[in-house]
Parts: sequence; C-alpha cells; structure tokens
Amino acid sequence: SVSHALVARRTFPAMNRTTRLVIAIVVGVLLLSMLTLAALPYWFGHQAEKAHRALLDELTLITGLPVTLKHYERGWQHSTAEADIVLPGLSLTLTVRHALQHGPWTKDGWAPLLARVNGDIGFASTASHAVPVPLTLQGDIDLRGAVRLSFDWPATQLAWAGGNLRWQPLRGTLHADHDGNRVRGQIGG
Repeated sequence: SVSHALVARRTFPAMNRTTRLVIAIVVGVLLLSMLTLAALPYWFGHQAEKAHRALLDELTLITGLPVTLKHYERGWQHSTAEADIVLPGLSLTLTVRHALQHGPWTKDGWAPLLARVNGDIGFASTASHAVPVPLTLQGDIDLRGAVRLSFDWPATQLAWAGGNLRWQPLRGTLHADHDGNRVRGQIGG
C-alpha cells in the first residue's frame, strides 16, 4: 500500500488528497448507477411476474373457471409463461402462452413499462378435436401493474360434437388496473 501511494503521488503529483477523494466518489457513484441500471430489467421482470399472477387469479375470480399456471420462467430481460384455463362444461382446455420482454428497455427502445407482452391463447390439443388457429395477443404491463392487451382471432372453425363451431374474425382489447378492480374490454369483428 505504501508503494501504491508513492505511485499515485508520482503519477498525479498535482492532485491533492481532496481531488483524489472527489474523483473516487464520482467513479463510485458512476459504477453504482451503472449496476442499478443493469439490474432494472430483472426487477421489472419480478414486478411483471407479480402482475401476471394477479391477473390470472383475477381471471379465476371473475369467470369462475379454473386457471392453472403450468410454468413461469423469469430471465434477466425476458420471461415466458404458460397457463391452462379449463372450460368444464365443454370439456375443453385453453392454453395461454406469453412471452414478456421486461422494461424499461424493450426491443423497440426505451419504454416506461414493466413488460411488453406477446402471446397466444389456443385450444389444448386433444385426440378427438382438431386445434384451430390460436387467438394472438399483445400489449403492455405499465409501471403500476395495469394491463392493456389487444387480441386478434382470425375466422376459423372447430370440429365439435359431430359438427363445426365457426366464427368470424374477432378483435378486441382488455384493460385491467393493477389490482383487477376495474376491468374493461371491447370485442368486435
């Protein structure tokens, strides 16, 4: 340590102790700031996971349908989730798959969001039914945990009970506040 002090004094002879202390503090603050910024996507991912789980719980309460989270894999900047929604009266299961890109930096650049969501909802594959094209969705989870999604389901059909269930293109939006108390949606063709 004596040799380091001598080297520092020889290298920066004009710097007094106060100047070196200020430089050390500035460098320390910069390093701490960079570490904090690097950790933000992970923290945002943790918050997005909480919001995602709360939305699934709220879906169960609102619809009365069993919703089972099969897996949630959180990474540093991306997470994936898969859940099943059982429609007991129809003996059908819907599988919901999401890919979440954690904020505040998304592939589109800076976005003040917990996560950007892309995914689909489709019928689980069964031996007795052909699986139609899944409903696709995309949207955002904002910093407060509120969810805004838009979805699109092309015209398709489902072989069912000896016949076909057919529907026209379906588009819509879903907005839910962070605690699920206010949920709004719009569905149209």
